[in-house]
Amino acid sequence: MTKTTKINSLDEVQEHLKAECFNKLFIGGQFVDPIDGQKMPTCYPATGEVFHKLPKGNANDIGSAIRAAEAAWLDGAWANMPAAARGDLISRMAQGIEGNIEFLAAIEAADVGKPFRQAAMVLGGAANEGKYWASLGAVLDAEQDKPVNSGGGMGGLPPR
Repeated sequence: MTKTTKINSLDEVQEHLKAECFNKLFIGGQFVDPIDGQKMPTCYPATGEVFHKLPKGNANDIGSAIRAAEAAWLDGAWANMPAAARGDLISRMAQGIEGNIEFLAAIEAADVGKPFRQAAMVLGGAANEGKYWASLGAVLDAEQDKPVNSGGGMGGLPPR
């Protein structure tokens, strides 16, 4: 079911962009400020007006994100999670997109100048894609003697 969020102006988009998820980086399961505190502007293409300043990560932030991802992988929480449980998480993400299509499409339209209807269609496609991949987790687990996991490796990447 799609939640209806009527957004009629750039001011309304800016109001929604006050949420933490649009103003911080997400590293290690937490919203954090960029190490150097920098922001980068995003402009409304129709007027060139800066309508929001996004957090701007640098090499140090990227390093923190990589270390957090490696730690999450090595602790086994994701790597040892059954495919069906991973699918459930992906399904929840897809439902979040689907339930907020109008809100997300308004942001996308303001950010890149894409027509609202086209932005909504792309987001609907993203939600459907997520639901498709999420459904495969249960199928994979059902076709195995034991739940599918990714093993303990780093996905073929050499150690750092």
